[in-house]
Amino acid sequence: MSVGITFDTNRLTHVAPRRFNVAWREFEGDKVHVLPKVASELMGHAIRAERLEEGADSLRRELVVDDNRLGEQTKRHYRRALWWAEELMRADSPYVMQTLSHDQLELSHNVCAAIDRRVFERLGVFDDIGEHADAIIVSQALASNTRLLMTADTRINVSILDDWVVKHGREFGVEAEFGVVLQDEFFQQEYTSEEDFLELFAVVLGAYWPFDEHASNDEVLGQFQDSLRRLEEGETGLRKTAELMRLRWGDEPRKDMLVEYVRNNLPSGLRASEDRHPSLIEKRHSP
Repeated sequence: MSVGITFDTNRLTHVAPRRFNVAWREFEGDKVHVLPKVASELMGHAIRAERLEEGADSLRRELVVDDNRLGEQTKRHYRRALWWAEELMRADSPYVMQTLSHDQLELSHNVCAAIDRRVFERLGVFDDIGEHADAIIVSQALASNTRLLMTADTRINVSILDDWVVKHGREFGVEAEFGVVLQDEFFQQEYTSEEDFLELFAVVLGAYWPFDEHASNDEVLGQFQDSLRRLEEGETGLRKTAELMRLRWGDEPRKDMLVEYVRNNLPSGLRASEDRHPSLIEKRHSP
């Protein structure tokens, strides 16, 4: 059975890991699959994931009718929710909603009710696990046979989760190969060969390519080096991966060839999507 890949909310909220992940999936010939609960969180719960079109229409009307009443922060929140809804609905978007079947939804509820509460560091003693966002996201990933990539933090105890899946997963039809993986560790485990690193180099080049598609090789390589440094130093969840890439990049003899390959295969879905993002539009119209 093949293992699909999906992402935790924080892998898609922040621009640096979002661009990296969209470029990665696009180079793999895939899209970014978004779980229903993750979609709701990305839209700030302003639009329900199961009613995207209706919710988006309602939000557009509110932005027009109540423009003078709404505060700027609320408008920004709504515009970002709309952007996500539109991305999840557009056929040519690099994102796709991972729709769960009726059986998968029922399974996710059953898994959520049975899973070891110690997995979720932020779950209080008296909290309802069925209402806990992290528990819902993990359960939806397990029920849909996908591997959930997330950032290394204290929200989810991956070790306890792995133990639970190994011991109890088969009771629910969940295989031990599915579950939560820290994205940094995923790349260290799965991307080890010279060809793997060439792919990662291409992903970073494509993800952070200058706005000008015809930028010079020197400009592209300078942007690449800056992007690697930000990935390694920032809160991107890819520090170790970026460090390993930097160490290998110095001895890479095919830099110019890689640049030309990516130039001819730029992740167009990513570039078109990010070009529509409200933050970029707001920046263009700021004084």
